[in-house]
Amino acid sequence: GAHRRAIASSNVSSDMGVAESNPEDLAKTKAHQTHGSFLKEATTSSRDSKKEIESDVEDEKTEAYKSFDIDSKEGRNAFCKLKGAVPKEIVEENPTLIHFICEASLRFRRGHVPSATIRVLNYLRWRKKFIGGFQDQTLRGDPDVERILRSKMLRLVENVDKVGRAALVVKLAKHTPDKTSALQVLRTWHYVIMKALKSPKVQEHGIIFLGDFDQATFSNLDIRIPKAILNALSKNMPLRLYRAFILRPFFVMRMIFPVIWPFLSKKMKRRLQICPHPAENMTKMVNTDKLPLDVYGSGKGHPYLKMIERWMCEEFDLNPIEKPKVSQPENETLPDSLDSEAQPEKTPVKDPQESEGKL
Repeated sequence: GAHRRAIASSNVSSDMGVAESNPEDLAKTKAHQTHGSFLKEATTSSRDSKKEIESDVEDEKTEAYKSFDIDSKEGRNAFCKLKGAVPKEIVEENPTLIHFICEASLRFRRGHVPSATIRVLNYLRWRKKFIGGFQDQTLRGDPDVERILRSKMLRLVENVDKVGRAALVVKLAKHTPDKTSALQVLRTWHYVIMKALKSPKVQEHGIIFLGDFDQATFSNLDIRIPKAILNALSKNMPLRLYRAFILRPFFVMRMIFPVIWPFLSKKMKRRLQICPHPAENMTKMVNTDKLPLDVYGSGKGHPYLKMIERWMCEEFDLNPIEKPKVSQPENETLPDSLDSEAQPEKTPVKDPQESEGKL
């Protein structure tokens, strides 16, 4: 149908920002960077991704829009139309994943089928490239993801504000770029985001990012990681970035942020906040009873290691005889409809949200 033909060439147009990362490059561990080389790479990345983020960060006014009811007659019709745009061979490979990602994309786009279709097809192409396929990503199948999660470098905190958003807590000090590759971190990020998206509230309202620089040094930085994640957020994952808080930046980062700031979009500037101690703006927005102690929380409602064990038990219940196997990105040929990034047709359907700004 028309949505299957809505695929442009594989080259990223200049108005879409920086080209996508390469899995082979991300798989390499990062050698130590000088301050100068990091600053040059950071400003280039920020400048190249500016339009990318501007087109994709949710405008405040869209929060007032009526929620899309996927269980209504209109919602089910939209779901069937969207699912019909996915190649049958992919649906057959993992029907549960396709059902999930179609529902998440419809809520993300407030029921707007054309833009949801682009997001689904882009996500499936991105997943094949960076995650290695369409089978479920599991901790037993990807031990590096489990290792990174247990280090508490990346933590998911559920239901942290009044509308039910989740928070992604990142402890930069826990990252060692010479031992953990950017691809391993990206795969871990994807695993956590897929867990967060199980909540319909997160699908609709997005996540809050908490990046904590406490006790971190310049050696913990790897600019490839935020670059790859921003690319995934802006064009591939059905997920809104509602707010991003940078907590306790160290001295070098406090010098770098003013240099990067002019290259950020206006919308990103409204959502990104630099928070030296204490983080009053963050604690006003987020329920601190849900946060761990090391990011201004009470720690009362954050049994994180138990959450990991719960995820492992859920995986075992679904696949009790699964053998541990790491799924590496492959160079297999994709179906024609996923061979490049999905783009709008020449005569796009007007999205009622575009006048207010879209994600």
